[in-house]
Amino acid sequence: MPRSNVNPGKACVGGRFSHPDNNQCQCASDTKARYPSTQFSGNQLRVSSVKILVACCERERLLAIGSEPKQMKLAFIQKHHRNSSADGFSMVELVVVVVLIMIIAALALPRAISMQRALAATSDARNLASQLALVKMRAASSFTQSRLNCDSSARSCQIEICTSKGMSSCNTFSPQGGAIRLSQNISFGFGGISIPAGTQASIQNTPQIIFNSRSIPVDSTGVPTGNYALYLTSDTGNTYAVTVSPTGQVAVWQYSGSSWGSL
Repeated sequence: MPRSNVNPGKACVGGRFSHPDNNQCQCASDTKARYPSTQFSGNQLRVSSVKILVACCERERLLAIGSEPKQMKLAFIQKHHRNSSADGFSMVELVVVVVLIMIIAALALPRAISMQRALAATSDARNLASQLALVKMRAASSFTQSRLNCDSSARSCQIEICTSKGMSSCNTFSPQGGAIRLSQNISFGFGGISIPAGTQASIQNTPQIIFNSRSIPVDSTGVPTGNYALYLTSDTGNTYAVTVSPTGQVAVWQYSGSSWGSL
């Protein structure tokens, strides 16, 4: 159907559109006036006029709300407030959620504590290995013997440098720096384990590990040895070892139930 100019006056009486279902809502805008350069068919004009009518009615409704008395506005706000409050959680629902959270926490807490203590024991073992590497460097840089002296009762270790040397061994060691301490719930020991770690012949804690000026582990008489090891255990049963090979290599181990595995 060809488009033709349509007189908007046929649809808008006196420039104001009246909808048959709502004769109280009239639009002061004219479809033809809003689109002066557009060719409208009869159907297009009616559709556009209805759209304008809806927009105008909405605007007039909002303006009417703005002019309502304060009591009506307050009633409207209270009604919506009650509706929004009804969408919240009941006391029973909150109690159920809290109980579920407590149950999950109770199940996960022992596992989390065990993992934390295992990490602490691993960190202490690596720290001891770093201290032994530093002892070797001190011995080589000072051209004398150096040792890591550990106290199992105090759960601490101290680096010491030889300050009075005899013919083949050191007579006096002096502390260098501060002592390092084990973490809480970590102590020196290996529990009921009977298998030694590394190159140690029989399992035992060696509280004093000595290196000569060539970074070789030696015993108290100056003889090279590969029998040095420090064992750590946590109160959760995790056991670790720090060993020194005859060539001076430091290694960290963890006991897995039947054997030692390198970390």
